Amino acid sequence: MVGTIEGRKNHLGLLQVWRDIAMGEKLTPKLIIIGKRGWNNASVVDMLELCDTIKPHVLELNDLADDQLFGIVRSASAMLFPSFSEGWGMPLVEALSLGVPVICSDIPVFREASRGVAEYIHPLDLQKWRTTILEYAAPESARRAAAVARIADYHPPSWQDMFDQFDAVLEKIGDSCPQIEKPESKLHNRSST
Repeated sequence: MVGTIEGRKNHLGLLQVWRDIAMGEKLTPKLIIIGKRGWNNASVVDMLELCDTIKPHVLELNDLADDQLFGIVRSASAMLFPSFSEGWGMPLVEALSLGVPVICSDIPVFREASRGVAEYIHPLDLQKWRTTILEYAAPESARRAAAVARIADYHPPSWQDMFDQFDAVLEKIGDSCPQIEKPESKLHNRSST
């Protein structure tokens, strides 16, 4: 998991899943949390520092060089993003671009950023998170193999995509407001982007 440790990222829910796995399974996968501690995270910090059940299975890292970060991401069975809300989700895009499967919250920004190739789970459905994580972590996981296969056609969103969407919105506005004069050509030349 990559991102600042703060309430909206739902680290607490994921740590509760890990506690449940550690208490009920013979083999517990390793959870690596990469990010600085942010705000609204007292419960998460308490679990990280005081919950002996998860301590052997959870590693918290920060201040990594890019090559270290990408090395860890490349070796992951999956990247986890149980967020309640996100501005965009760049670590999700980076993970998919590296060919790493993503399990994420079913929120619109993640559907847009992942272009439908991620595994989507409601952020509060901790039982489904648990089941999915264990399936991805299993040796020879068919579910993880299917996720890797979906990534083969993934192309991260580009500036061109964003401008095309922006142009489409401007077209709709112009079509619905005939009093607005349409420009002769596009607002900008993106051939150099």
